[in-house]
Amino acid sequence: MDMQTIITKLALQGFKSFNRRVSIPFLPGFNALAGPNGSGKSNILDAVAFVLGRTSAKSLRADRLHELIFHGSNGKKPADFASVTLTFDNSKKVFPVEDDELS
Repeated sequence: MDMQTIITKLALQGFKSFNRRVSIPFLPGFNALAGPNGSGKSNILDAVAFVLGRTSAKSLRADRLHELIFHGSNGKKPADFASVTLTFDNSKKVFPVEDDELS
């Protein structure tokens, strides 16, 4: 029985370099993150690791956990909080809830 869990979306706000709310869809099949150096590719992977339970600041490329909150840049004010939401397709009921989507 194939019991794979599929991530359908990642939403971030105030996390590392993502000040404003950003929603990143993950389509069925292969997905790739591409962009120039400093565009936030690694921060997206850090966000996934963080929401799945990694709490070591060092493993998330920060000295302290409060550094995960956007600290302001180029005249933009620092964020008051950081939010990361990972959404899973639960249509195959991998998770024991009735909803077809789980965040």
